[in-house]
Amino acid sequence: MAAARVAGPAAVAVLLSAGPAAAELPFREHVRVDPEKVVTAEACGECHVAEIEVWRETPHATGFRTLHRKEQALAIARKLGFRLIKRDSICFSCHYTPVVQGEEIRADSGVSCESCHGAGRDWIDVHNDYGGAADHRGESAEHRRQRIEASRRAGMRRPSDLYPVAANCFSCHTVPDERLVNVGGHTTGSAGFELVEWSQGQIRHNFLAASLAGRGAVNAERPMSRRRVMYVAGRALDLEYSLRGVAVAAEDGIYARAMTRRVRSAVAELRAIAGAAAVPEVDRMLEIVRGVRVVPRNEAELVAAAGGIGEATRAFLAGAEPERLAALDPLVLGQELPDQGPGQEQVAVAEPGAGGEAPAGGTAAAGPGSATGSASGPGAGGTPAARGATAGRATAGAAGAAGAVK
Repeated sequence: MAAARVAGPAAVAVLLSAGPAAAELPFREHVRVDPEKVVTAEACGECHVAEIEVWRETPHATGFRTLHRKEQALAIARKLGFRLIKRDSICFSCHYTPVVQGEEIRADSGVSCESCHGAGRDWIDVHNDYGGAADHRGESAEHRRQRIEASRRAGMRRPSDLYPVAANCFSCHTVPDERLVNVGGHTTGSAGFELVEWSQGQIRHNFLAASLAGRGAVNAERPMSRRRVMYVAGRALDLEYSLRGVAVAAEDGIYARAMTRRVRSAVAELRAIAGAAAVPEVDRMLEIVRGVRVVPRNEAELVAAAGGIGEATRAFLAGAEPERLAALDPLVLGQELPDQGPGQEQVAVAEPGAGGEAPAGGTAAAGPGSATGSASGPGAGGTPAARGATAGRATAGAAGAAGAVK
């Protein structure tokens, strides 16, 4: 199913409005892209042929044919009181690309181009305008600069704009909806969701770099320099959106406990980064979260902390120097860092039901080698053997941390 409430920054979290008619459509409040502005994947595929072929084989696309038939999905629908998953449900939020048909919102496809890059009506023609050239190969540098800026202003989330694109990923993969979990029985997020591994695995569709270099239709993995930056940004976004997840919690239930564990894990991962490389923005993130009461019914403090994490992440991306992050390569590859020895500082968060109203005062193990790797899932890739071993250690570490919280 899908998250009905997204507590992220304005670029991601504000549900769009397309005028009075669209606002009155049933279940309009659950869509995250404007259904009246969706042009569909077919329009994108007129130019991005190779990308669409990759997409059609991913769970993002195939879920359109399978999700509504799964017993787990049907059970969630029954518990939440709706009948048709593709028509009258909160699943529009994260599992489908919505369009308007008559006086209803319908699912046109699964998670598609516009789910990630924004509804295209306002920017697709700008994106396709090469200043009189047949394609990007004949476009002048100045025109390309103007075209990119114009497409951003029109609402396109470009792949090179890492923060908004990745934030959009986390706003669904963390499932920030308490009722969906506690009442519906939805999972509490994608297990082991790590930005580099998932984005560079099955869902990768990076053909532009090879095309610009004249190498044809090659689905290129991002270079290690870029993956280092993505890794840090992904771990930071995990913390930001885990905090936003706890912020919407109103009770000490399954949802709140799971989001709290996500916060703890994200803090540990950032500690590992800070222990391996000098990243002032990561130090700032750890300082922001220190002492924050990670408990239900504490929305203002948690949202403020999440906002600070987001600002620090954007600052990191604005000035990132990949060559200074080479020590993070083992983490990026899903491996352990070399033993740093004793003395790693520990950062704590409070957990619901464990002195919940007190400021964070316990300890959560947070040292190098605690990277949470990933469980298998959509987009899984990278080095599975190394990641699998790391994931097992991290799961055990998270369980131990839960018992250590005071």
